[in-house]
Amino acid sequence: MSVGRVKILLVDDRAENLLALEAILEPLGQSLVSAHSGEEALKCVLQHEFAVILLDVQMPEMNGFDVAQIIKSREKSRFIPIIFLSAINKEDSYVFKGYSMGAVDYVFKPFNPDVLRSKVAVFVDLYLKQEQIKEQSELLAESERRELELQHRAELLESEAKSAAQLAELNNQLHNRQMELEQAMGVRNRFYASMSHELRTPINAVIGYSTLLIDNIYGPLNEKQREGLQRTLKAARHLLELVNDVLDLSKIEAGKIELALQPVNVGALIDDLFVTVRPLADEHDSQLSFEVSAEPPTITTDPRRVRQILLNLLSNSITEKEFPRKTKRACSRSSCRCRQHNNPALVLAFQFRAD
Repeated sequence: MSVGRVKILLVDDRAENLLALEAILEPLGQSLVSAHSGEEALKCVLQHEFAVILLDVQMPEMNGFDVAQIIKSREKSRFIPIIFLSAINKEDSYVFKGYSMGAVDYVFKPFNPDVLRSKVAVFVDLYLKQEQIKEQSELLAESERRELELQHRAELLESEAKSAAQLAELNNQLHNRQMELEQAMGVRNRFYASMSHELRTPINAVIGYSTLLIDNIYGPLNEKQREGLQRTLKAARHLLELVNDVLDLSKIEAGKIELALQPVNVGALIDDLFVTVRPLADEHDSQLSFEVSAEPPTITTDPRRVRQILLNLLSNSITEKEFPRKTKRACSRSSCRCRQHNNPALVLAFQFRAD
């Protein structure tokens, strides 16, 4: 199956901004679809399938956040990557709101054309790889369907067979089908390995060039430029983690999931989490505090997976309306917990066992 040119949706209420985006993304050789309002963008999403959406935050009548919320609420479009573009709303609360609504990046105007083009190219490549995976899945499903049909036929023939020769021939066919299925699964696993390399290469390029710019290799940066590049670097690393999570699915199916075990200081891990969720806590008027009654323990675990679990728990506890607003974190030698002041309705306890 050949996917051909993919569609990229550009949404901005100013015609000159759309022209600028088209000029930046034209070298990618993909189909660019422009929308001048949120309503027009929603109509386009209903009619077409897009690899990525570049969405302006500040628009009349329906702003970018409202448009993104509707897109993410629709089953068919909820997984389309959205990159927010903004020249005004640069506060951390707006940025965190964008990420909480499903955005993969939040870019401030004016932006670097080469960096923006590289980001969009990553999502175009990811979309193409996903389409290839769908094709492989369809082929695998067809192979499994044939396997089931043959198995059913074998059961019928086995009950009706009157000679050992017929049963031997049928068993031979079943064996051949099994071999075909194993070969198909081997092709899929090799494809996953190839996809890992092809996806990580452009993402690592974004991470590498962002790091060089932050390190002033190409010249000094002002604070806004440095802040923007740091956000770009963080988003690229987050995307790399998402790619790794997708690839972990095949390892889980094969029973070969690997954990990157290393010593982790619980206190440092929680401090890092607080930095990430504090903008969300401030937005919901939630108080976060970290109290240590003893030296926080050092445990041996996979910090990336533990951090993701704790981040999900904290984010959900802050945004869940029926939970109390003020949150307290306490850490001792044997456990860490998240507790509501004057109300034990919310308690998140994490027990660390030393083996």
